[in-house]
Amino acid sequence: MTTSTNPAVQAIIEGTAPHQARLAAASGLLPLPQTDLLEVLVALRQSENPEIAVAARETLESQDQPDLLSAAKSDETSGAVLDYLATRAGDGREIPEALILNNKTSDQAIA
Repeated sequence: MTTSTNPAVQAIIEGTAPHQARLAAASGLLPLPQTDLLEVLVALRQSENPEIAVAARETLESQDQPDLLSAAKSDETSGAVLDYLATRAGDGREIPEALILNNKTSDQAIA
């Protein structure tokens, strides 16, 4: 389920967008706001298409720490992105602290 109201993001996550659009999104090539981009990448990293899944995981790993911290603090970040951020290792203390303070972070992610 997507939290974005952007029709392009919804189509990408739901799988109704063309393959090339999904691959471009997974590669970070679409001009999307950071919150939408992270939501798309988190969803696409679990794609049944290995090319899309690998591209999304690589793009997620290349995201800047300040952008991830901003997402962890934001009320606009989807629950799926917050859950993903909680599973990342090696991000230091700032992101986990921001996740704990974010009211939208699930209890499961905090645990």
